[in-house]
Amino acid sequence: MGRFYVDETAQATIRQLVDHAKANPFRAKEVIQRSMGMLPPISEENGFGCFVGDYSCVFAIEDQIYGPCRHLAIQGRPGYKNKVPVPDVVRLLMRYFGFIGGLDDTTIWVDGTQVNVIEPLPH
Repeated sequence: MGRFYVDETAQATIRQLVDHAKANPFRAKEVIQRSMGMLPPISEENGFGCFVGDYSCVFAIEDQIYGPCRHLAIQGRPGYKNKVPVPDVVRLLMRYFGFIGGLDDTTIWVDGTQVNVIEPLPH
């Protein structure tokens, strides 16, 4: 596992990122256009990404087929791109980004070396 530090500075950065995502949710049409390559990926938008230790995290609130969801994408920072984040890192980051459930309670997939986790927001 890469270095994994979630100190007070990283926690504050994550809180700012989550607040920014809540204030700027992505509508279904945008999510579809981004997935089809018609718009740049969310990772290229300001305010949606940060580094925590050796991991790059991108977080957004998106309209999915089951309603508004949290979407967290995690991958190794440059120089660690060939490493898929291990489940323990994913679980810990999920908690810091406000996920309520665990890996078994979410939609999760790996795209290359990036782990994506989606969880519906509570109603």
